[in-house]
Amino acid sequence: LVPAVPARSQRDDAVEESVLTALDAGTTDFDQLVGLIGVPASAALAALTLLEFEGVIESRGPSSYARVGAASGGEMQAG
Repeated sequence: LVPAVPARSQRDDAVEESVLTALDAGTTDFDQLVGLIGVPASAALAALTLLEFEGVIESRGPSSYARVGAASGGEMQAG
């Protein structure tokens, strides 16, 4: 069994916070995301990996990401 990752109540990483802010608009392509947040691709990928592992975001296809629970246009799904 893999221990659960405790949820962080507040983001302590500026890149992660930037990723989440960019994803507020909805599903975003990786290259577009890197351009929006203005960091190296490696830093963006590291933040995306961590956020996906924590269950905050999800992959939507081969190179697109969205917040968990967000519909494709950015609005939150009912549930």
